[in-house]
Amino acid sequence: MTSCALGPNLSRLERGIYDYWATHGHIVDRVYVLYLLGDGRHAHLHLHLIPRFREIAPLMPLDSGNGIDATLYKHPELPLFMKKESLVEVERAQHMEEIARGIWNVAAYGD
Repeated sequence: MTSCALGPNLSRLERGIYDYWATHGHIVDRVYVLYLLGDGRHAHLHLHLIPRFREIAPLMPLDSGNGIDATLYKHPELPLFMKKESLVEVERAQHMEEIARGIWNVAAYGD
């Protein structure tokens, strides 16, 4: 039952990420889905949807196989809106909450 709902929900959230960021002036070229399965007494699944912004494409050189070479990533040149250190801890938490709520609403899950 849960796995049947996962696909459509991921699709809605992915579309929400593309649309939310486009309305804020940042084009997303791809959304990566990362999943981590927790172990231990209470197995659980963590899902992370990670946008790849067009603005950082020049900072992500390709390797000889046309994949991204993470060792060549130029972190100090990130756009300001992506730099964690551009906000103090409380502001960053509030900003992340605002982004999450915006994506949630654009994905049509909102109030």
